[in-house]
Amino acid sequence: MTVLEELFDQPIVVEIMNITIHINQEDMLICLLEKNGKFTVKPCYRRMFADKQLNVSVGPRMQKIHKTLWKLPILPRIRQFIWKCISELLSTRDVLCSSITGQDKSCPFCEQHLETSTHVIINCSLSRAVWFSTLGSTANNLNNLSDWVCNWFDDFHGKLINDQILIIRCIVAWCIWNERCDKLFQNSQSTPEKIARRSSLYIEEHAKQISPITNELHRVNRSNIHWIPPP
Repeated sequence: MTVLEELFDQPIVVEIMNITIHINQEDMLICLLEKNGKFTVKPCYRRMFADKQLNVSVGPRMQKIHKTLWKLPILPRIRQFIWKCISELLSTRDVLCSSITGQDKSCPFCEQHLETSTHVIINCSLSRAVWFSTLGSTANNLNNLSDWVCNWFDDFHGKLINDQILIIRCIVAWCIWNERCDKLFQNSQSTPEKIARRSSLYIEEHAKQISPITNELHRVNRSNIHWIPPP
């Protein structure tokens, strides 16, 4: 048995043996991911990410939703939260209980139902009151938060709602989640009125940031302007 056979599997040994050795040229290491052969971290990261995502198929609908989401003129942390809703990555108690033994699984708001992302954002009685007070409507016991949020973007793409309604929905959902975290970690008193007020403040702040600034510009009558050469 040769040294190669001791160190490598047979297919790799065959590939090594098929390498042509140039007598008049020195050996050198090259990176096949770069045209110039030089190693950098960026192409390696891209390749690792691409290999990881080989089995993950993203259809045209989700591509369009993600493209719209990342271009929304809202706070980055709100975009991140909505992305987590769509990707089902919120750290709710039903998810954490699989890793933390003895974890309370009930909703921090109502303390009656299992806390899932869908329950705490949509179906909880407190959340339903918030949605009704801010938008005048509630969802009818939906089973999946991700589908509900994706439907917002579908409605926007179909011109059933405008971008302001889409943004308001994102802000309200984020404020409900923020209040949930305050309730859980700071034991704050949560009420629909409190969350609605917080939502209104963020919505007003957003409206101020995107509203055009109109300054009165004094028009100059150029017919009376004459250039005078310096002395």
